[in-house]
Amino acid sequence: MTIIDFRMPGGGGLPVLQDLKLVPGSGRIILTSFPFPQYRQACLAAGADYFFDKTKDIQQMTDILIELASKNGDSPAERVQRESKSKNA
Repeated sequence: MTIIDFRMPGGGGLPVLQDLKLVPGSGRIILTSFPFPQYRQACLAAGADYFFDKTKDIQQMTDILIELASKNGDSPAERVQRESKSKNA
């Protein structure tokens, strides 16, 4: 899962979304302070799976991330623990 800021410094999120479309199985979340309908539409058309407003959708995004992690068989804590073990191995 990749979280992308729509208006990143040095470039925008749309080119990143278009590049990530080529990566099979990569989830894409846009997180922005500019939740305008035209941006939402452009991001979803470019391959975003989700579009969240930084000012009001953080909890919704967190809930989605937890749900997606649990569908993959990991709780967030289990994933952190597994990744920590692999770094120390």
